[in-house]
Amino acid sequence: MVKRESDIATPNSIKSFSDSVRNKMSEYDYINYWLDTIKKITESMKLPRRAIQNINKKLPNFSNNFSEILKKLPKELHEIQIYLIDKGWYLSGDISINISRKIINLIENKKDNEIEIFMQNFTKSKTTIVERKLIKYWPKRARIIRESFCAHQKELYSLSIPVFLIQADGICYDILGVLLYSKDKKGIPKTNEKLNEEIDKAKVGDTKLKFDPLLDIFLNFLRFPTSINKTVVFNEYENKQKNNSAFGLFNRHLILHGKDTSYPTQANSLRAISILDYLIFLKETLENHIKIATEFRGTLDNKNVQ
Repeated sequence: MVKRESDIATPNSIKSFSDSVRNKMSEYDYINYWLDTIKKITESMKLPRRAIQNINKKLPNFSNNFSEILKKLPKELHEIQIYLIDKGWYLSGDISINISRKIINLIENKKDNEIEIFMQNFTKSKTTIVERKLIKYWPKRARIIRESFCAHQKELYSLSIPVFLIQADGICYDILGVLLYSKDKKGIPKTNEKLNEEIDKAKVGDTKLKFDPLLDIFLNFLRFPTSINKTVVFNEYENKQKNNSAFGLFNRHLILHGKDTSYPTQANSLRAISILDYLIFLKETLENHIKIATEFRGTLDNKNVQ
């Protein structure tokens, strides 16, 4: 991962990771809110001293446990990424801490089938909002998006999957100016360099705005080769199918060039939707990053005027 140095940090890393992209309260803020509320209640209510002491004893332990979870979070997110990338799933940075903990526990216990079912159900729950946001952000693609999601709903996965993959390529180009699956001569996705250029646009004066470190972990899907965009020879595909018949290999090249004839499944259509959902997250994240820099510049300009 490319690291950036900057004296300016984005506000509240955990809040950005959890829910600010979706304009909701983060779990971190939510928990702190209730911790503060509980304290106020105990202060205002005429509770027995012993009851108040018991509550106050438990609050620090709860806070310490949550702090430990946050410390482990970056490492666990990397582990989740490595696992899901190999299975053809993309994961957006708007997932809750509870979901990430659930996935990592399943990975540690080697519950591959349960993870697969969980990811399918998780993506199903987001399908409607993904379709709506795609149409909202890319209205020129509205007809193609509606018809491809219609094909998905009618279980015509041989039609929905190729269109989803093609649209993901074009949508990525709209965001970064480069196709999602393109690679340079060294096999590194071209999205890596373009992503850095977009992040660097957020400046306050001559200083680059530091990108949210937790959100940056999710950008690894664009920095390194994944199962969906790597070059696969047909023999490797056949071996993968034999050794991993439950999941097979979800690869764009094999699907769009007609080498994979077993791709039309609901699971793979949901995988393709997870890519589109990820691109929505990418668009919103980059725009939010630029917005923070703009607001910060505005604050500094106002101070200088005063």
